Amino acid sequence: MTLFSHNAEPLEPVLWFSALARLAQRQRASNGGNPESMLRHAFHLAQLTPGPLRGIVRCELCEEDFGTLLELAAFDAAAIALVGAPLCFAIKGTAGGGQRLVKAEVTLPDQQELASAATCQTVAGALVGAWSLCLVDLRRRSLQDPHRSLRQDRRTGRDVPHPT
Repeated sequence: MTLFSHNAEPLEPVLWFSALARLAQRQRASNGGNPESMLRHAFHLAQLTPGPLRGIVRCELCEEDFGTLLELAAFDAAAIALVGAPLCFAIKGTAGGGQRLVKAEVTLPDQQELASAATCQTVAGALVGAWSLCLVDLRRRSLQDPHRSLRQDRRTGRDVPHPT
């Protein structure tokens, strides 16, 4: 099964960020419902990441392996792979009254104070929500600070946001 061509042209940044914002809204509204569809959407967006952001948006799996996880209903593992390095994440869970609630936080490296969080009844839903919010928040913060610059990551040679 092919999820998407890895040779796809990246989306224009405005369209990509808009699609991420819609994904975050969808995650909040569904509370983790239909995780396979949400993860496919997120994976496609990762594949269509605009050039300057490819240094921070990277799924750790190839299309085939990601698709296999979805076929096996290993949604939590797929979501964890989606939030690849250099992004950082934390997962916290609570249970009470027979209901489980998961909170996921996703941050850029060295910026834990700017964590983006989402809650859901599933790890996969919470991670997809936090991942999409983290990237939408990156755009919002960049627009608020026009002097924020990009720097080259020594390991990858790609442009990444300069830490504040």
